[in-house]
Amino acid sequence: MISRASEAWSRGQVVGRTSVKRPAALQVAPDGGAFLIWRNLEKRLELARIGEDGEVLLNRVLSVGAGEARDPQLQVVADGRLSLLWHEGGQRRSTVRYVLLEPDGTLVDQPQVLSDPASPILDPPRLVCDGDDRCNALWADQAGIQWAVLSAGGRLLKAPTLLAPEGRFPAVRADNQDRLHLAWAWRQRANVWVIHHVVLDPVTGALGQPQELAQVFLRHGQRLGELTVGLTQETGYVWWGIQDYAGGSSSSEYARFSLESSRQREVEPLVLRRGRNPAGVVSVMAPQTGLLVALSESVPDSAGVARSQIAVFGLEQRVREDVVTASSQASLAPTLAVDGRSHLHLAWLESAGFRQYQVAYASTAPQVTENYNALTLLDIANGMFSSVFRLSTLLVTLVVTLMKWVSIPFLALLGYHLVTSEETLDTVRSRVAIVTVLVVQVALTFVLPPSIGKGVLWSSLRWTVPSVSAVATALLTAGFVRRRQETHLFGVFFLFAAVNSVLQMVAFLLL
Repeated sequence: MISRASEAWSRGQVVGRTSVKRPAALQVAPDGGAFLIWRNLEKRLELARIGEDGEVLLNRVLSVGAGEARDPQLQVVADGRLSLLWHEGGQRRSTVRYVLLEPDGTLVDQPQVLSDPASPILDPPRLVCDGDDRCNALWADQAGIQWAVLSAGGRLLKAPTLLAPEGRFPAVRADNQDRLHLAWAWRQRANVWVIHHVVLDPVTGALGQPQELAQVFLRHGQRLGELTVGLTQETGYVWWGIQDYAGGSSSSEYARFSLESSRQREVEPLVLRRGRNPAGVVSVMAPQTGLLVALSESVPDSAGVARSQIAVFGLEQRVREDVVTASSQASLAPTLAVDGRSHLHLAWLESAGFRQYQVAYASTAPQVTENYNALTLLDIANGMFSSVFRLSTLLVTLVVTLMKWVSIPFLALLGYHLVTSEETLDTVRSRVAIVTVLVVQVALTFVLPPSIGKGVLWSSLRWTVPSVSAVATALLTAGFVRRRQETHLFGVFFLFAAVNSVLQMVAFLLL
């Protein structure tokens, strides 16, 4: 199980593995639970059926083609069948294919090729179904954004039609009137992309007037990411990501516009309140909470190490993100869905080595959370081993830190003793020597902070803790010396060093 960071969510259950950092297709099942489809390690599409309680009821490799499959898109039509769209082939020769599946993954009919084999596919395809279970397939090839319509039975109703010449990164969402809101990017210059939006009537094929939402200017080393469309009753949203390979970071922006007229628009950066480096933005409309956004963001853990975790938040609520995962690995590429009871279902990828990812699933459904969050013997064993490992690591850290703080002053004091043969504080020279050595020991605590305290290097506590500890230890040591008639040189040193070190260690651990 993958650890959770939110009480509202279940822990994550691993259901499969993949070799590509591409999101899995996720849809809720009509009778509860969810369907998941992803590309497995053999480059084939694999289906998992998750029950209402989170149990994996079915897991099978789909017999939908012999080529290299990727980017599955999934929709569940009214009779419970699965409409599946995917991209098959390599970079030079690839096609978009469609098939209708039974809920158990068996083929209703043979897969059909929708795109022109002579025009390679440039971006992941998109699939959206309307209220009459007509499925609209969109993809980007060398000509631009193509659109095709299929019936609920998988029959091709409308042959591929070019909607946006030279368009890239298509994203689509259907509104309450079954109109399609299509967004795409057009490359104006080498480092300038223009984001467009248009409304399409899938029944008549009437295409509205495309509206420019934003211009995206990229610096050297930056790349435009995929687009995402989100809709509420009155407002539309289009997100796009920017990956900065030179700086090793990512960012996201979005355009907000009225559904009545996309000319009334605002463009804003996506501001995170708990993390940074947003990536893989997806959205879903939830009846009770409004428009929800899921993404991966870099969040510092308890040790101050930033890792990519999955977060969900309400865009219109303006609240902090609800970080779902607390994984020791990078959590990436989320997919979010909501069922008829407003329970959320989440799929994402867990980094598992070089070009290896685990496909994980979690939910807010009560049966899933009860099942996934139940304490098992394995959890107890893992907790015990983790505690032992953390304790051993902490002990090693403490020993190493003490050696760094004490070794140099001790060697200096030992050298003084060998030269002068003095063992007590009976002379002024010995008192000056011990004070000098203790000052060096205190200075080392400032210069060489413990690794357990690096999480507070940015704050004033980084300097306050050694200062307060040194003053308190000095007062304690001075009181000890005054009460003794004869004080041993090394006794004072070890008393001061031990108390000062322990006080700082405890303070940094509590921080």
